[in-house]
Amino acid sequence: MGLFRRVKKEPNILDRTRALMAMNISDIWSLQSDDDFVTAMDGWVSKKGRNRLSPPERAFYDVMRLSQDVAESGFGAYYLNHGNEDMAGLPEALYALGFGKAAETARRALALLPEPRHSSESGDELMDAFEASGKTEELDALSRDFNNSLDGFASLCRGYIEKNRKSFK
Repeated sequence: MGLFRRVKKEPNILDRTRALMAMNISDIWSLQSDDDFVTAMDGWVSKKGRNRLSPPERAFYDVMRLSQDVAESGFGAYYLNHGNEDMAGLPEALYALGFGKAAETARRALALLPEPRHSSESGDELMDAFEASGKTEELDALSRDFNNSLDGFASLCRGYIEKNRKSFK
């Protein structure tokens, strides 16, 4: 081989993620990589919309939203993005997917957050009041604990989805 050999470049990660999230359900089942499978399935259930999901799909959807928000900015971000009305079923969803430690951490974080937001309330006002309560350090610690308790995330999600395959359609 010469000095200037052709190197196959890995596609841009954003383009790859977009392609996975746009897949149809029949193609998703054939994916070999757990990470690709979970990313594609997240795209599939997200396109359907939360209110149109079966209970197993909704559990997976909710766990995906929670894990993404907490990884990026903590439980406070999830609360601001979704309110804690959606959070009530999260510990059970986490248990169903096999994340027992994360479920207990989420339960403790839920207990710290303010009452459910109402559409007329500003998220900034609620979080300002929460910060004044002195509970932010505890919530930040729970966010770190949660992120550290998601070992085998893609594998456990895939196992749950495959166990509930008839509900993912």
